[in-house]
Amino acid sequence: MLKADIAVGTAMYLSLVNSGGQRSALNAAAKEALPEWQQLLLQTIGSVAETSRTERNQFAHRVWGHSSELPDAILLTHPKTIVNHNVSHRQRSEILPDGRGVIRPEPIDDKDILVYRQGDIDAAVAGAEHAQELYRLFYAVVCGSGEGPKAQLLADPIVRKRLDEIGKNASEEAKAILGIKAKEKLKH
Repeated sequence: MLKADIAVGTAMYLSLVNSGGQRSALNAAAKEALPEWQQLLLQTIGSVAETSRTERNQFAHRVWGHSSELPDAILLTHPKTIVNHNVSHRQRSEILPDGRGVIRPEPIDDKDILVYRQGDIDAAVAGAEHAQELYRLFYAVVCGSGEGPKAQLLADPIVRKRLDEIGKNASEEAKAILGIKAKEKLKH
């Protein structure tokens, strides 16, 4: 394609099918199909769900490991960390006068390792379930299932806080529908 090498072609393809591209397409469709207040709700839910999405991606796309030093934990690291570590076992870091090479394997830096214990996994699952419930309620709002789903979304403290931040520049109509209050100005 365009006489590009495989890496360039693959990068171009992946940019079209990654989750960022999918979110952009969803947001563009929402802008055309939904009233402003529903667009704001969708944007807010997406923002709230981002933490869960990031954690899910770490579980799905990182290399899993374990250590006898942390027997109650799952260790995750980026695949590039493992590749760099493996390469260091094969690359000469120094060439001696007689032409032989010295190999000095690089240890994996602890800061490149994520440690998950049972409580962390439970919290990640709860976050994913919360995000799923928010999207389920939003779907009910879009389908016109009455005021209940909207009220549940607006009563969620995380959604409420994020919506107040995201919706500060919304139209007065959208603010009224969503109960977004204007920030009070401090008196000097």
